Parts: sequence; C-alpha cells; structure tokens
Amino acid sequence: MAVYLFCKSCKSTYGLKLRECPKCGTPTAARDKVYRVSVMVNGKRVTRTVPNSIDRAREIEAKLKVELVSDEYYDRREKIPTFAEAWESYSTLHKTGKSWKQDKSRYETTLKDRIGKKPLDQISPMDVHRLISDMKNATTKRKAAYSPKSIKNTHELMSRIFNHAINVMSCKAENPCSKAKPKRSISEVTNLLDEEKLRSLLNTLDRHEDRPTANIVKLLLFTGMRRGEAFSLTWQRVDLKSKWIYLDDPKSGEPEKIPLNELAYLVLKDQERFRPEKTDLVFPNRKDGKRTDIKRPWAKIKKDAGLPAAFRLHDLRHQYASMLAASGEVDLYTIQKLLRHRSPTMTQRYAHLVDEARKRGTRTLEKIILDAQAGEDEIKSQTGDNA
Repeated sequence: MAVYLFCKSCKSTYGLKLRECPKCGTPTAARDKVYRVSVMVNGKRVTRTVPNSIDRAREIEAKLKVELVSDEYYDRREKIPTFAEAWESYSTLHKTGKSWKQDKSRYETTLKDRIGKKPLDQISPMDVHRLISDMKNATTKRKAAYSPKSIKNTHELMSRIFNHAINVMSCKAENPCSKAKPKRSISEVTNLLDEEKLRSLLNTLDRHEDRPTANIVKLLLFTGMRRGEAFSLTWQRVDLKSKWIYLDDPKSGEPEKIPLNELAYLVLKDQERFRPEKTDLVFPNRKDGKRTDIKRPWAKIKKDAGLPAAFRLHDLRHQYASMLAASGEVDLYTIQKLLRHRSPTMTQRYAHLVDEARKRGTRTLEKIILDAQAGEDEIKSQTGDNA
C-alpha cells in the first residue's frame, strides 16, 4: 500500500520525495501535483488517481484498505470503454459509408494491436505522436512506405472514433488527437505524362475495342472527375444541351456540377450509342449494374500505350489539373473549383506549374523587347550604309 506521485507525461508513478520522474525526467510540479493511490489486499489491487491533495490521497488509501479487508469494496467508477469497443460501436453506424473498407483496413493493420485494448482515458497525445512517428518509419504489407496522406487518414479515423465515443457513447474522455496532429504535407504531383505519352494514350483509346471503357478513361482525363463519380453517373444527371454534369453524392457530400468542354461532350455523345434500356447508368458493366473498377482493361490500355505501370486512373485527374495549371491561362482558384476541392491547400500541389507558366510569360516579354532592339539596330545599320 502506498501513495505515489503520478507523472502526467509518461503515466508512470514514483516516490514522493523525488524531484523528477525517473522514467522520463519531467520535473515534479511545485503545485497541482497528481497522486496515485495503490492498495493491495489478498492479491486484489485497486488504484486511484487523486489531484492536488496528499491528505485526500491518504484518506482514500485508508478507506480502500478498510473496504478491501472487510470485503465491502466495489468499483464506483464508470467503466471507460477500450478503443476496440469504441471502434465496434463506431463501425456499426458507418459500415455503409464510402470509406468503410479503407477505415476497417487502417484499424486492423495500424490501430488494433497498438491501442485496441487500452481504455480511452489512458490513450494520451504522446501515444498519438508515437503512432505518427512509427508510421513514418514503417512500411505497409506491400513493403512500401506510408505516405503522408495515409498517416493523415489514420489520424483522422482515430479522431473520429474518439469523437464517436464522446458524443454518442457519452464517454468521459478527451480526444488526444486534437493535441497531437501530423504535420501538413503538400506534395507536388510528379506522376504525369509528357506530351508524347499523352498522345500515345489518346491514340490507344481511339483504337481500343472496348469503347465504353475507353470513354470512361477519356471522360476522367477531359473533366478531372473521380472514377467513382463516373461509375455512378446516370443519364438523368447529364445535361448535354447546357453541357453540365450534376453530381448528387460527390466526395464533398454536397451537390456539385461539372462543366463539359467540347472533348468531354463528344465522349458522352459517343457513349449514347451504347445506352442500354435496363439501366440509366452512363457506364454500366456487362450485366447493366454499377461498375466498381476497370483494372484489367486499364492495365491493357497502359501496356498498349506504353505508359508506366505505376500510372493510376486517379492520376488522370492530376493530369487534367496539371495541364490547366501549366497552360498559364487558368489560375489556382479556378482549378480548385473545377476539381471541387474544399480547401485551397489541396490545389497548392499544382502551384509550381502556375509559377512556371508565369516565368514563360516573362520570357515572352524578353523576346518581344529583344526583337524590337534587334529591329532598331538593323534600321540604324541600313541607314548608316546608305549614308
């Protein structure tokens, strides 16, 4: 039986006379100390955390000892759920969500073994920092490094589970994720096609025997749509007359619309030839149901076009935005609206391309001035010869 000092930083206990935590080196606070009471009788140990008062801690110690000895002790505290229990409750409400499979995978591969058995009130901001740090130094099952986006998504999932426990399960715990966040990382887009590869892709799509699949790829490239949006698109939401596509359930969660340029318009006009009677989907599968992927035909298209194996369908969206940015005719705000990014931060990855376009604009001025000077020198030369 004893009363110890409790270290808030590393959650360990140590002797009352020590001036710092022997485990992490945190100095003992002059005020607002926290004490840990530990009482063990007949093999049963009970601990309590008591703030500020050593006298109150000793009173609790004596009371716990009496109750344990007389076998009258019962735990008066509310049971705090473990992270695994909070996940089970959270998952029952979100199994139909768009990102359910990814969330389940993140929980099982990254969070379950690490913090699944911990009560929520025992998971600290330090635990979150360690998770972020370990993910930066670890690899996935495929032996690839975790991307900044993967770390961010795992952190967000952890935070959502805590918020669910607090708001839905009425758990008396704090969300440690609000005090420990991964650093923001804006990565430039590098997996892009040069002019030769782009031309090869377009020629391959024109020759491809599966016209609906080729039209999907073209529409993604010409509009910057996400593949899930294309797979879910119905003719009811396509207005070819006004040249707009309307999205009812986009990633942002709010209704949106996409303008159709002439290239995208011609793709949809061509796709009308394959419009089935049994479904309103623009790009149905062979059974007139909703597509979930086009992995095999996309792999063949990449091979025939000589594209890198790592070039993904989603990279067509980056290709679309990068071509607009590099043109020098479209500003970042317009690109943000066309990509339907909620935050301008996401669009910043294309900023270097806009900067390059501005530099080209400056070089154009240089050429104009140099040409003008060269013309003036030629006139002076001719004048001198005539004299």
